[in-house]
Amino acid sequence: MRRVGIAAALVAALVVAPTVHRALADGDPRVASSGCQPSPTNPPGLVPGSQRIHCTYGPLSVSPGNNLILVGPVTVESPHAEGYITRFAPNLIDASTGQVPPIHVVHLHHGVWLNVLNGASTYTPFMATGEEKTIAELPTGYGYPTHPWDTWIANYMLHNLTSNTYAVFLTYDLDFIPSGTPAYANTRPVQPVWMDVIAHCGVSPAYPVYNPSNVTTSDPAKGTADAVGPDATAPSGRSSVHTCTNTFKVDQEAELVWIGGHVHPGGVRDELHAETCNGAPVSGSPLLFNSQAVLNSTWPTPPPTYTSKFGSWDFSMTTSNVTSSPWRWHMNAGDTVSVKAVYDTGHPWYEAMGIMVGWAHVITPTEPADTAPCTPPAVTTGSPSGNIASNPTPYFGGNTEAFPNQLGQPATPATKSVQITGFGFQPGGNGQPPAGVTGGQTVTFTNQDAYASIFHTVTSCASPCNLDYGQAYPLATWTSDAPGGFDSSQQPSGSQGTGELGWGPPGFTAAANTNTFSFTVPAGTPAGTVYTYFCRVHPFMRGSLKVTG
Repeated sequence: MRRVGIAAALVAALVVAPTVHRALADGDPRVASSGCQPSPTNPPGLVPGSQRIHCTYGPLSVSPGNNLILVGPVTVESPHAEGYITRFAPNLIDASTGQVPPIHVVHLHHGVWLNVLNGASTYTPFMATGEEKTIAELPTGYGYPTHPWDTWIANYMLHNLTSNTYAVFLTYDLDFIPSGTPAYANTRPVQPVWMDVIAHCGVSPAYPVYNPSNVTTSDPAKGTADAVGPDATAPSGRSSVHTCTNTFKVDQEAELVWIGGHVHPGGVRDELHAETCNGAPVSGSPLLFNSQAVLNSTWPTPPPTYTSKFGSWDFSMTTSNVTSSPWRWHMNAGDTVSVKAVYDTGHPWYEAMGIMVGWAHVITPTEPADTAPCTPPAVTTGSPSGNIASNPTPYFGGNTEAFPNQLGQPATPATKSVQITGFGFQPGGNGQPPAGVTGGQTVTFTNQDAYASIFHTVTSCASPCNLDYGQAYPLATWTSDAPGGFDSSQQPSGSQGTGELGWGPPGFTAAANTNTFSFTVPAGTPAGTVYTYFCRVHPFMRGSLKVTG
């Protein structure tokens, strides 16, 4: 079978997790047998002859403060049979309860499934998810081919926002059409199309992230640009549009039949644009699809008291419709498309992603396309498709006082050092008197927890920053916001790195590869000025500095 060549190979693993042999069924707190098992009953609407299969991977131990990328085990479960997958629905389950854990406790930062023995020359991802848990559902008559010899691996990041240890399972439900059935004979194969606007311009594809800017910037060396301007769809009224000069090119005639996007909190949408068609530039780079981040409180029919807050993970991405007004884009060999990632500028957002995943059918004389080349899609929007039915009611934080307001407290004697240890800042941590500082003085923060592979940040938040934490509290403030501030994720030029304080292989983690960060209080800062901050990896951690002179 010919394959669509459009995406670079994903780089190899950072850490290989141990092989595991136990599994959990969604909604069942008991540990069951491992692997992929047919669901007891098939839901209505399945193609005749197909079946729903429930697969599990785990248990996975999520250590306190865990924020590392892992890959493994050697294989994860697949159907191990000849057939087609037509639907993929991911989830994360707490091993102790059998339920989806609260996002502000532990969540799936991202997960990527790769098929390394499917006949391809590169390890192109074929399924992916973040905490929005997008359901990928192909149009009727199309499927992703599987074989008995397939070998699947998973690249994933589990984020533990607490100081406790959890055991969880990755689960994924597959709709599967086995060979030998009429539905199998009437299904056309599709191949994954992976379009990562961050990795496509000089960032490691193993951890393709960036920090969106609130001012227009460009990096000619990488070919990237962030254009900031008015945006009526962004909560703050302004957004940053990230682009890459490198486009995505197909190596043979193919038709995209499904598309969806992935962003992180603060993301507004991903956009797919046509750049060339039939070898010629397409005027104006028209929009082909807009994958929007839709708050879960707006669909499908939430409880009357259910609300969502922008800046949290409580959203779903829109994907192309598979029934009404099916979405298609027919490309000839050599044609190109581009992807844009759009983030709101009301707050800083960190380690953001901008990925679009599509499914393409290679055109052959016996399997023609549904549309003519260069025919604009009838619609460029879709419907939310998050696997949210079993999500717990989200908690966003910012409702009750977690510890006394530090603003009115007298400061400690002036210090030049703040230690980060045992998930706390010393001095000036949660509820303690602010650490005293003076104008013109430099304060150095040292992450002692880094020796246990625990990352922390020192990130400004709006005063008094003392309410209970949740998915959307606290949020970072720009260093340009009054009274000014700091952020260890934005290390000055020439430092050891940028990111979270701790150590890890470059390109595979958010590690700054230093455990120290220094902030110099501007000279002339009025006495009594208080700088409040938090750890955005573990947002229950807060601290403050107070200028004493």
